[in-house]
Amino acid sequence: CGLPAPRRGSRPDRTNPGVTVLGSGWASVLAIPAGAGLPEPSARQPGATQVERSPYGMLNSLTSPIGNTGDRLLRTAVVNALLTADGRIFIGAVSPALLQAAAAGTYK
Repeated sequence: CGLPAPRRGSRPDRTNPGVTVLGSGWASVLAIPAGAGLPEPSARQPGATQVERSPYGMLNSLTSPIGNTGDRLLRTAVVNALLTADGRIFIGAVSPALLQAAAAGTYK
């Protein structure tokens, strides 16, 4: 009952169009395009508190700024996630620098 071996290179996720996996094995990065992850910051639900209206209030408290581009980093002992200012999300058990390379398009 083992996991299938990851394939090399960038490949699309058939269940979520636009979502791709960059790299392979432990160096894999899940790349989620803008609009496929979190709702737009302007999405509001009438009658909800500020934190309930948008996940961004909570995300800002759980993440830290990285660089001067408006990107945010969520760090854990196992996985890191980079949320870019333009709405893309990069997740992997890799270093923040590798996530930034994936966001810049220099990591395949």
